[in-house]
Amino acid sequence: MDNAIYVALSKQSAAERQIDMIAHNVANANTVGYKTNSALFRQHLIKDGYGTTAYTLDYGSKRDISQGALESTGNPLDLAIQGKGYFAVQTPQGERYTRAGNFTLNEQGQLATLDGNLVLDNGGQPIEFEQQDNKITVFADGRIEVDGNERAQVGVFDFTNEYALKNVSGSLLESSEKPIALENPKIAQGMLEQSNVKPVVEITNLINTQRSFTNTAKFVSDIYELQDTAIRTMAKD
Repeated sequence: MDNAIYVALSKQSAAERQIDMIAHNVANANTVGYKTNSALFRQHLIKDGYGTTAYTLDYGSKRDISQGALESTGNPLDLAIQGKGYFAVQTPQGERYTRAGNFTLNEQGQLATLDGNLVLDNGGQPIEFEQQDNKITVFADGRIEVDGNERAQVGVFDFTNEYALKNVSGSLLESSEKPIALENPKIAQGMLEQSNVKPVVEITNLINTQRSFTNTAKFVSDIYELQDTAIRTMAKD
């Protein structure tokens, strides 16, 4: 009976982890460039006095890297990557990567994220503009032209194992791998890549997972009640 409880608790723990991840997806359904995350589980087999018992093991998570819908904004500082690649930004914690191209200019005239992180060019340096700059054009390969003169090139990077990227917060990612600069990126100016979260699917998954969590909790409670009844019966005898 103890084995049944441990198996149920492993399943309940996995369900709780999945609920947290689904809730995070739903919360970021409108976050530019965000990618859906899902928990990964597998059976963990252990031999015991009853034979082999299968426990549920949470061993990581996986991002859905499929392209999100592109939405036109008309803002020349909004950029969307079509296909592979990530923008590189400099944060207080080091270099991070994102698909969110809703950029702005900070007080120093540098291209930055809405959180104030500097957007980096293909050489890893900040991209700077001057007060008198007027027309900003970003070509598909990332080259930035200001009033007809080439200024810089937005850095777009890829990784050997894209799935190894880890979420830091929102659409911001980190990697232990060295980034590879893409030679022929595809950037759309005046557009943003939206989150690829499908709210209806996520809500359905949330309901099903919560139901599984509740049923498992009831199962554990029932086992404890049976144990308590058995102990009381034995005590009377």
